[in-house]
Amino acid sequence: MKQQWGRNSYAGEWQNRRAVWTWTAAILALVSMVGICVYRYAEVWSPLERFYVKTYIRSGLRSLVKFSRTDSYWTVNAVSKKGSHWALDEEVIEVKTGAGGTALALTPEAVQIGDVRLVIQRWCGTTQGCMTSWASGSIETKPFWTS
Repeated sequence: MKQQWGRNSYAGEWQNRRAVWTWTAAILALVSMVGICVYRYAEVWSPLERFYVKTYIRSGLRSLVKFSRTDSYWTVNAVSKKGSHWALDEEVIEVKTGAGGTALALTPEAVQIGDVRLVIQRWCGTTQGCMTSWASGSIETKPFWTS
């Protein structure tokens, strides 16, 4: 009885130790995801969503590294003759400035219903310092935002 050691000649080639196709698929998926995110940011998101994206990312990273503290945020508010409220997507458009940047502005419909201007207002969480400044009426506002 004669035994044969090793691989048969019809067994084929050994698989590559490096999973080239797996890494290629993973990299293509990552590149596709980044491309979709960039497209949605540029074409689908509203001006307010683009304005708030930094806050979204910062708050997510803070909670990821367990550095979640109550902090202040800047919000876009529409000011009317009756008071102010958080601006809605329907009230804000993005316009080009003379310097080549972009700015937020009121839509004609928002002006028609009584909004006068946009302000960027500091909104504070529940920390004692922020609540004190809110109670005293010294919340900081910026009249306009440009990038």
